[in-house]
Amino acid sequence: MQSPSRALAAAVLAAAFAVPEPLSPGVQSVQVEPSQVAVKMMYKGAALRVRVPVRDSACVATVLEGDERDLALKRKGKVLGLIWMNVGDVIFEHVPGVYLLRTSCPLVDLARPAVLEELGLGFGALGRGAAASDPTLRSELVRLKMRDGLWDVSEGTVTLEPGLDGGKHAVTDFFLPPKAAPGEYRVLVYVFEQGEGRLLDESTVQVSRAGVAAFISGLSLRHGLLYGILAVVVAAGAGLLTGVVFGLGGGKGH
Repeated sequence: MQSPSRALAAAVLAAAFAVPEPLSPGVQSVQVEPSQVAVKMMYKGAALRVRVPVRDSACVATVLEGDERDLALKRKGKVLGLIWMNVGDVIFEHVPGVYLLRTSCPLVDLARPAVLEELGLGFGALGRGAAASDPTLRSELVRLKMRDGLWDVSEGTVTLEPGLDGGKHAVTDFFLPPKAAPGEYRVLVYVFEQGEGRLLDESTVQVSRAGVAAFISGLSLRHGLLYGILAVVVAAGAGLLTGVVFGLGGGKGH
């Protein structure tokens, strides 16, 4: 029978040379900095860094996404074959307000398209519904979202770096655009090996209004009449100030 001292020594050696395994999905392993974002009056977006322990051999995909909701876009068409007009609504289902995907490998090297779509990775998995079957409409949806920086896919931008625990950490940088609405955003980390992928872990980022921006937002929601009166007063004051400035400028010209 092994003595307690020898057993303890063996355990210490094993711990010293063991390579840490990624934590299971039930354990919080994703680190997001910052995890709280304050939206103030001069807010211009926020830079986020995501770090998570992974295997050396794994390819990694990291997603930052907002809440999904149905989105209606106007369909344009020619009326009487002459005039382009709105001819109806196109409904996309389950459209995330923000969808930013970063990968360590090209998408084609992660897994088959069917596997990626099942995991919800890539533009092809977004905007599901009857309208999504039209490639032209899907392309227009992607174009509109990318124009505002709300959707983006960037391959080869997840790096593997040595961690303090002796293992490898996947590190990803995101930029949350200023047009992203306040709310809770999810950070999802997927790992791929031999063409198969799974969700490793997830975390959240809370985006909240603060300071004057929070006051104005709260005023508009709780005291709509007062907010409307103040908006009129501010607009009138701005118009009066503009008139005075240009009036003074005009007087100097004579």
